Amino acid sequence: MGLIASVFRSDMTDCSNKGMSYKFDRVCVVNCDGPFEPNQDDLPAVVLVPGNLRGTVKAVPLDLHEAKRWTMMGGTFLSTSDSRFSAKIKEIGGTEGGEFPQGIVAFHDRCES
Repeated sequence: MGLIASVFRSDMTDCSNKGMSYKFDRVCVVNCDGPFEPNQDDLPAVVLVPGNLRGTVKAVPLDLHEAKRWTMMGGTFLSTSDSRFSAKIKEIGGTEGGEFPQGIVAFHDRCES
């Protein structure tokens, strides 16, 4: 179970290397409490995890996270207006702030191989 988040992307070139954000406009953040079930057809699972810098948070596709694959940002972001999403960002990122305003995270769905 999780929350639905929207994928925000530039209307220019896609840089995700045909990652999840290339195919989907919405995802299910499964480590946030919520009423929605992920599915591979139209609502794939992602997780919020600590970013590479202290106090930052990023979103990663669940299957890539579980496989411990190296992911990069392909130029897209995730957001939702649900306060549980912002609360989870604060829980993971701590009080140091973060690279983006609360409620927006970088989506690391790009893999090179």
